[in-house]
Amino acid sequence: MEKRILVIGLVLLVSFSSIVPISMGYDVKIPYIKGRLFKSNMGYPPVAKFEVNPPCPSPGELASYRAKNSFDPDGYIVSYEWDWDNDGIYDENHTIPTAVHAYNSSQKYNVTLRVTDNEGLNGIKTNTVIIDNFPEKPSIYGPSVGNTGGVYNFTFYACDPDDDDIYYRYWIWLNDWHYSYGEIGPFSSGTNGTLAYTFWPSGDYSVSAQTVDIYGKESEWSEVYITIPRTRTVYNLNWYNFLNNHIVLRWFVLRITNS
Repeated sequence: MEKRILVIGLVLLVSFSSIVPISMGYDVKIPYIKGRLFKSNMGYPPVAKFEVNPPCPSPGELASYRAKNSFDPDGYIVSYEWDWDNDGIYDENHTIPTAVHAYNSSQKYNVTLRVTDNEGLNGIKTNTVIIDNFPEKPSIYGPSVGNTGGVYNFTFYACDPDDDDIYYRYWIWLNDWHYSYGEIGPFSSGTNGTLAYTFWPSGDYSVSAQTVDIYGKESEWSEVYITIPRTRTVYNLNWYNFLNNHIVLRWFVLRITNS
């Protein structure tokens, strides 16, 4: 009697382990009494990803749309479809992960990529692409001559054709050597930006400026120059005579005071 119960129990165990439904949405392995594994037949959908180069194209500029980072966890991608005008209709279908496209007007566009894997499953990704014009090259207003240690204002002015907010990026060079840099803003398009700068030591400086809009589009550089002459020290007669009698000391003092 006990042997019959044991045999019936083993038969039920084998039958139960081979008919348990799998509906977890991922691979579930159930051990079979003889060591075999049961696996779900449900596949994983692919994951769609893409980037644009350049990130912020200009109107009429051909940009590269790259979906090389898209992937399928349990298979491979067989098609890449692109919807350029966000109307739900895919305008292009490729077997490679790249496409090129140009927009003629400066505005924001929603671009959708749909990838399909070898099991017919889909993954979709929508990104906003900004088509933007370059801002104007800035005008620079400021003095051309100053004194050592003096604070002088330089005013930058530019407009952005898309009316985007802008920054003014500046570089200051002393005798063709990089000396200082920075950025001021943001400002509304067509608004002045003023830089107050202390010039020291003496030398020939150049002040360069560039307009950058809020999307990172950069203008060409503008440049002006300012000369900071050396300051000559006037000595009293006794001190002057003393220095004349000590040539090495005079040379050293003049180097310090005129630098």
